[in-house]
Amino acid sequence: MDEHRYSCIDDFKGELSFKSQKASFRDLGEAESYFRAQYLKAYSDFNG
Repeated sequence: MDEHRYSCIDDFKGELSFKSQKASFRDLGEAESYFRAQYLKAYSDFNG
């Protein structure tokens, strides 16, 4: 936190949210595949 000059958690809350990501997708199908894979990864980690 000090390295990036954040004084509290609220200062950087949401930094990794979808809106701030710089991901680029060639088409909608590619984006859907990516988000589906992320969902499955999170779900498998939760139940694993």
